[in-house]
Amino acid sequence: VPAEGRPSVAPQMRRKPLIQILVSGELMPFVCQAGIGSIAIPTIVERQRFLAGRGPLWPDGWFYPPRDADLDGLPYESLDSADPPQIVRHPNQLAMWRYDMGFGFEVGTLYTMVAGLLNILAIYDAYAGPLIPAPPEEENDGDGKGEAAKDQAKKKPADR
Repeated sequence: VPAEGRPSVAPQMRRKPLIQILVSGELMPFVCQAGIGSIAIPTIVERQRFLAGRGPLWPDGWFYPPRDADLDGLPYESLDSADPPQIVRHPNQLAMWRYDMGFGFEVGTLYTMVAGLLNILAIYDAYAGPLIPAPPEEENDGDGKGEAAKDQAKKKPADR
């Protein structure tokens, strides 16, 4: 905890103008994952608490944003897979998660983003139907020609 008693804010979490955040794509994973449902609500609450300088509500910091090692004074370290294992120091908690979980962290993020987007599409489909409008139906009175074909036949003059 820094001298002023507030938890440190990782560089990616510092307050920025909204347009800068949207253009940089920092919120894109969360926007896509928000479609997962109510599980996204604690992340919003914890982020607001983090930015206000309050500690996490959940045990072990669940849903709390990743912290910056330089500002917290906490060592973010991992052991690598070398023989003998070596200590790897990380600049922040997010870097440690990515190192420890490897490709699984990125795949997990991708899967939750896709799941959230599919949920949003399912909700839209249930509310308003398919995204592509259906073509207009033609009435058929038994002669094999629809109304549109009959209208075109009336417009063309007979070649006799």
